[in-house]
Amino acid sequence: MPERDRLTKALIVDDDRIVADSLVLVLQENSFQAAASYSAQTALSAADLQQPDVAIIEVVLPDLDGVRLARRIQVLSPRTHILLMSGCPDAAGPLDTCEFEVLAKPMPPGKVVAKLRALTRGNSIDPSEIRQPISEKSAA
Repeated sequence: MPERDRLTKALIVDDDRIVADSLVLVLQENSFQAAASYSAQTALSAADLQQPDVAIIEVVLPDLDGVRLARRIQVLSPRTHILLMSGCPDAAGPLDTCEFEVLAKPMPPGKVVAKLRALTRGNSIDPSEIRQPISEKSAA
């Protein structure tokens, strides 16, 4: 399949639905297969099922902090590139020693798209390789 037909899968995790949905729309308009999760628990399920090429995770989530979530996603999906996002990325605390890159909010859409393209170059998937839920597989 030609490279132009391949999709890069992105998972956006933020409990602020406006932020998450806006990023999803920007990425979809730029030829990414993007999905949003609004909690750590749904993000873990989505990461396991979708095996995204990249995940952008808000640092402050109500059910689990973003750094811990990122580490769990890496176990479920080792090839996923992880980026964190925060409204105060320079604040002292767990981000000082964090192994993940932190993007400052608000993020210019063009910068996000360029960053993800640079991170995932060569990691795109063929749309036919997308994992389907078991219920969909058994119905086929």
